[in-house]
Amino acid sequence: MDDLLTGADDLESERKLQEQLVSLLRGAGMELQKGSASNPLLLPDLMCQDKDLSCSSSTETKTLGLLWKPHPDSFAFKISPMTSSCGSLIVTKKSVISTIARIFDPFGLIGPVITRAKILLQSLWQLKLDWNDPLPSNLVSY
Repeated sequence: MDDLLTGADDLESERKLQEQLVSLLRGAGMELQKGSASNPLLLPDLMCQDKDLSCSSSTETKTLGLLWKPHPDSFAFKISPMTSSCGSLIVTKKSVISTIARIFDPFGLIGPVITRAKILLQSLWQLKLDWNDPLPSNLVSY
C-alpha cells in the first residue's frame, strides 16, 4: 500500500488531477482505496468514482510519516517522548539514538530539527559515553 500527496492552486485543477490519477491507476490495474481532501467539495467526486472507497474529512490523516491536517491544510510531526517503564526516566546515549532514529521526514520539512539532533548525537560520541551511561545534566535539557 502506497500513499500519494498532491495539491493544486484551485478546485478545478484539483478535480482534473484527481480524475487523471484515478484513470492512471485504473489503467495500471490498481484501484484507489481511500482518500482525503482539504476541500470537502472534492470528497463527493471521490465517492462517486468508487462506491467502496473510504473517504475522510477527519481532523488528521497520517501519510508518509506525517500528520496532515486538512483544515487548515498543514503538516504536523509527532515524535514520541522518551519514556521509562520504571517511572523515572534516565536519559542515555541509547535512548537518545533510539528517539532520533524514529524521526521520519521524507520531504525534509524539519531539516533544522534533525540537524540539531545530529549535533547532540555528535556531542554524545565525543564524550565517549557507554550506551547505558546517564547523560550529563546539561545535555539532558538539550
